[in-house]
Amino acid sequence: MLPGSRWVIFTIWGGSDELARVGLLSRDDGSVRVLADGTYARYLPSGHILFFQGSRPLLAPFDAERGHILGPPRPPAEIEATGPWGLRQIAIADDGLLVQATPAQNRPVWLDLEGGETEVGIPAGHYSAPALSSAGDRLAVSMTSPGEWADIWIFDLHDQRKTRLTFTGVNESPVWIEKDRSLVFWSERQGTRTLYRRRADGAGDAEMVGDLDHGRPVAATADGAYVITNHAGGVWLVPTDGGEARPLHQTPFLAGNADFSPDGSSYVFMSNESGAFQAYLSKVDGSAGRVPISQGVVVDLLWSPRGDVILYRGEGTIFRVDVELTPELRVGSPIEVAPDRYTRTTGRDWSFAPDGQRVLLLSETEPARLSLAENWLSEATAGSTP
Repeated sequence: MLPGSRWVIFTIWGGSDELARVGLLSRDDGSVRVLADGTYARYLPSGHILFFQGSRPLLAPFDAERGHILGPPRPPAEIEATGPWGLRQIAIADDGLLVQATPAQNRPVWLDLEGGETEVGIPAGHYSAPALSSAGDRLAVSMTSPGEWADIWIFDLHDQRKTRLTFTGVNESPVWIEKDRSLVFWSERQGTRTLYRRRADGAGDAEMVGDLDHGRPVAATADGAYVITNHAGGVWLVPTDGGEARPLHQTPFLAGNADFSPDGSSYVFMSNESGAFQAYLSKVDGSAGRVPISQGVVVDLLWSPRGDVILYRGEGTIFRVDVELTPELRVGSPIEVAPDRYTRTTGRDWSFAPDGQRVLLLSETEPARLSLAENWLSEATAGSTP
């Protein structure tokens, strides 16, 4: 609410930042007026408004009595360009103190099944949801560059060259399909968050996979015909050719983060049906019921490409579970692999190498921090008269 209590400034959300507007609501008659393209506007005691267009902060002189922007917006100093979500995590005190939260940086590393860690050779950045190709020669990852949205990038692990795959919207959670020829990913664009697919060599445009939000992709079937998604509290299979999605595991509780065995006969998933998230193994044909395979709380899990090991991330520890599917199902007890000091986000933040002997994770190189700038307001608004 602005001074005088006549106006309320707010975001008119159009489904994505690209379609969002800064709105002004009159408390006198209930009318709404658009002030500018943007989001997260706030009124400052200097007589300015600060808002964001995409990941770009803008400052403009503002008449709080009449509800009008008085001059062209300009980018303020001292606010770091660390991507859209970090940029919005700011607070400004009445005395002009600026406080900004800057997200952590990380880098990809290898972790073998004995707990040994080695470097991948890719420089630090703001990465999430790494996905190795089935050949192990390329890494797809969601990366946020300074002042940019999150996009899908592909790194060649032989020479660390990188190629940008997406250029529109917010793009996350890549999954390889079609024998590494294409990727499916989750994208928010044109007011809708849904699945898209694009050839890994960048040829052609990204194509929508269906026209609904089927949830975040976490894996694909061995033949690439389906991606596995977390959706509506359960595990879903979404055809990569755009056909009708179907549930793999539905429950009145929460379930997700599934992964298939290499032969496609079985899958693992996590569910909170016991009161806390645990890992379970099931046969696709339903013949094995749900077999618990974990101890303690589970955050995520992966099935090795060799089929003989399942890894899961617990509270502070990574565990391995040895498994045999034939001639009959045998599940070993969890064995500690290493302390889990690696990045966790809302997606799947690790990926098995094709030999099944190591996984790629994201290791923090620079922690999240709070930056302070005293007298920021007076300096940022100098020469700009409301």
